[in-house]
Amino acid sequence: MGFLSVNIWPQCLGACGNMMTQKRLQPLVPKLRFPELQDTPPWTAKPLADLYGFKRTLPLSRKLLNFRPRDRLSNNALCEEGDIVPTGASEEMDDVGKAIELNSLDGEPIIAGTPTLLASRRESVPVPGFVGQLFQSVAVRTGIKREAQRSKVYGGFAKRIASVQVPIPSMVAEQQKIADCLGSLDDLIAAESHKRDALRHHKRALMQQLFPRPGESVPKLRFPEFRDDPDWEEVSLGRLLVRTSDFGINSAAGSCSERPPVYIRVTDIGDVGQFVPGPRVDCGATDARYREDGDIVPARIRGSVGTSYRVREEDGPLVYDAFLIRVTPNPERLLARFLSAYLLTASCRDWVRHPSVRHGQPGISTAEYTSIPLPMPPDIRKLAEQEKIADILGSLDDYIDASTHKIDILRQHKRGLVQQLFPNLEAKR
Repeated sequence: MGFLSVNIWPQCLGACGNMMTQKRLQPLVPKLRFPELQDTPPWTAKPLADLYGFKRTLPLSRKLLNFRPRDRLSNNALCEEGDIVPTGASEEMDDVGKAIELNSLDGEPIIAGTPTLLASRRESVPVPGFVGQLFQSVAVRTGIKREAQRSKVYGGFAKRIASVQVPIPSMVAEQQKIADCLGSLDDLIAAESHKRDALRHHKRALMQQLFPRPGESVPKLRFPEFRDDPDWEEVSLGRLLVRTSDFGINSAAGSCSERPPVYIRVTDIGDVGQFVPGPRVDCGATDARYREDGDIVPARIRGSVGTSYRVREEDGPLVYDAFLIRVTPNPERLLARFLSAYLLTASCRDWVRHPSVRHGQPGISTAEYTSIPLPMPPDIRKLAEQEKIADILGSLDDYIDASTHKIDILRQHKRGLVQQLFPNLEAKR
């Protein structure tokens, strides 16, 4: 084997140096650019410290803030128009660095407290709305996570985050275009979220009128075809079930086969009965432990006691954890959709909380849960009034689900757009 001569080494080193220089000088541009800005200069990378100065935040809890006179608060912790407030510490690494840009304070004083950071804009800061979107890009999120992992103390994290390199368009027009484009998506998401919240509020208000109030035997709002029917009666829930309620499995979440069942945990059920599918269950579940269409799984412990979810056929194989119990209504006497709606009413949630308080910690036993006094319409029409109530509330659920789906699509679209409108500095490292 031969060796390179001394005279060849300088040539090789020079060639390598040229290649590295060419790679380093490659223009910094995003994947997606507006047509009228295609021929504008490339972006530049700057440290956050060039755009923002970081201040100390207020190390007080909200509870203590309620008792402190406003004039004693540090001015350094007061937010101003255009400030950025990123998360400085969190149990979840993905939450570190999430930020909001304050562009509409409306005269209301806002105080940044730990574990957030307060970044005050400098005169050379980009156009309003741009940096708030920039903080959602891969370039900034990755840089912040890296510095968070290197930082051993919270106090030193502000200095580290200030050194994070961020891509900035050379043209103000491009900054404005990006801020307007992504801001319009934010407006759509906010409008749809407001619509969904209004639907949920309407449903809660309607439920209070479609079921009798405690101590009453007739609902405030009754459909015309049922107004001449007899009054409602209270029946213990346990008398309307086909089987004694049982607890869920006690197993770790994870995958153990090609198609294990979905694992529903107490933390997966929302306050209005929605369920976000989580991980699949680790081994130990048998067909007998699977939940069926019409089963209801209420939470029996922790802060979510009383929240419940009605299992749907489209959920597929599903098992639940030990903090949930199983309720299976007798379909000849009690519709699962009717029961599920009543369990979410304020009067029922209040009833469930009372035994929970007696235990000294959030929790309710199966026997206590199945003793819930359930207001029932007369059975002379073969569950017709139950069906009517379930249908109207179910139609609202459909609208709410459709709105939620639209919000998810808009957010997914925005995430994809953010990654294309901002160049990824990591690809050049």
